[in-house]
Amino acid sequence: MFRPELVSLDNYPSARAEARRAFAALEALVKGAVKDKVIAPSLADGTVLVAWEFVQGLSWLSIEGPLAKMATEGLTTTKSNAGRKTAKKPGR
Repeated sequence: MFRPELVSLDNYPSARAEARRAFAALEALVKGAVKDKVIAPSLADGTVLVAWEFVQGLSWLSIEGPLAKMATEGLTTTKSNAGRKTAKKPGR
């Protein structure tokens, strides 16, 4: 959620509180999924961490990493798939 090498959350208690609030919302979402038997109780903690890490990673990739560049160039058009023929669906 925040770049610790740029900003120390110790200097911004409200930002730290928002990070905790966001994490708590994710925990509540997973708790609901466990209650609805979508996720096994034994997987709840790991699910929260994986989801948190996924969002953090996706955010970084979108802001500063490869996805930022891909967004400006187009997500589906790359030199590697340009001009490729696609297989016809059966029956067509």
